[in-house]
Amino acid sequence: MATEISRETRSRSEARKEFDSYVQSEAFVSLLDDAISKQFEKFFSSEDFKKMLVATTTSVKQIEGLSAQLNKVKVCANENEQYSRHCNIRIFGLPELEDENCYEVVTEFCKTKLGYNLELREIDRTHRVGRLRHGKQRAIIVKFCSYQSKIKVIKSLKKISRELQYMSMKI
Repeated sequence: MATEISRETRSRSEARKEFDSYVQSEAFVSLLDDAISKQFEKFFSSEDFKKMLVATTTSVKQIEGLSAQLNKVKVCANENEQYSRHCNIRIFGLPELEDENCYEVVTEFCKTKLGYNLELREIDRTHRVGRLRHGKQRAIIVKFCSYQSKIKVIKSLKKISRELQYMSMKI
């Protein structure tokens, strides 16, 4: 039985060597190259391929058009976002108090430090921005109801010195 297994193993080994030799021969490579070339020619000249090529070309053109449209929309969205902020100012350095009312903080700051009597009706929204961190004051965003109110506050800021302090804090 061992001799039968040994013979079978040898014959398999010889068959494997013969197969490897054939696969590496020029005749096999040439035959394989011809078969592959014929299949490619058949595929590329088929109507299915031509239809797929037209569909792909059309899809690529649509994607390019949509990409250009998307870029235009992004630009418009950015412009709208910037325009929506044209009535905003950001104030840094105002001390943050627990349970503060940002409307009152801003109006009090404008009255005492800028000499401008900002009325609550001139402010659309105001709030602190960013995460609360120990020892750091968050900035306050003020959205004015009108651009004119914003300009009045900015002009008041320009009238005072650069070293502005409020409640013993540099602003």
